[in-house]
Amino acid sequence: MRSKFEELLKSPCGRIRAATIFSRITRQHTAGELGDWRRRVEERPDIIPEAIEKLVQYTIARGELTASIVPTIVSMKKARNLKMLFFKPDSEGTYRLLYLLLSGIPHGDMVVNLFNVDREVFEEFCRLLLEKNVIVRRGKSHELDEQELREAMNVRGLPLRAHPSSFTFAFLNYLVYFFRDIQAQPQLGVEEFCEQWQITDETSAIVFHLPARGGKSSMYIFPRLASYVRKWYYDFLAGKGKFPHIGLFIGSLYIPHRNYREASSKFLEKFLYYFLNGYVNGELLSRLVTMKTEAYINGYARNGFVHAKSFFSKIIV
Repeated sequence: MRSKFEELLKSPCGRIRAATIFSRITRQHTAGELGDWRRRVEERPDIIPEAIEKLVQYTIARGELTASIVPTIVSMKKARNLKMLFFKPDSEGTYRLLYLLLSGIPHGDMVVNLFNVDREVFEEFCRLLLEKNVIVRRGKSHELDEQELREAMNVRGLPLRAHPSSFTFAFLNYLVYFFRDIQAQPQLGVEEFCEQWQITDETSAIVFHLPARGGKSSMYIFPRLASYVRKWYYDFLAGKGKFPHIGLFIGSLYIPHRNYREASSKFLEKFLYYFLNGYVNGELLSRLVTMKTEAYINGYARNGFVHAKSFFSKIIV
């Protein structure tokens, strides 16, 4: 696993992503050695390999994994009344868990990664995102420019921060759009796309939500990406449309007007959680469609539904 880290941290893109995420997962350390390392990494991303080693040593010395490394874990102190199987971290296991986090792409308090894909293709994708200013600098860190993700859905104001399912959908939609665009192959084909990325039904999108102190960390796993891509991006990867139809349809469900935006984003987030797991929740879809229709009739929505026929034709058996 150390060799994978070494490969990741050879590139400037890998180092700045890892440094940004390292700063996120260690921000509770305001003092002490880890606090010092966090501040140093923010100024000098090139020292991230040494900082990771310090975090591994700290975890092993402490004798337990923390939510910094496994967002869903409960500390022994808080779970002393629960009958839990005690897991004492070792170097290899800790590096493996950290790699899943630090090799991802940061966006605010979230990190997205793809599991079981060709890592060379993924890293080249990240490098191009940085080169084309889709990964941008924000203060002392780097993150995805969410406006780029929204543009591929032709939607304004859709909340992506603190909305893991909406963010994951927008990211995957942009990945397919960007990859076809940079390949300059309008008819790349869905099978060719999956082959290049080595995407199978063992491939998952993993999103970590790492809010500031006081917030509850969480991790979301969206599986079977091959089936998802084949179903929803077949037409786009066959050369149809400037943007993926599914992204445009989902974007058209959102209502940015102040009278609707909170409820609209809430129901869309729930709908996309099921959708990314391969299930179209009819009740939530009905609420979204009804809400958008009402907003449109009352003049609070400029446009109607986009590529609705394409969407519904794929869910009718």
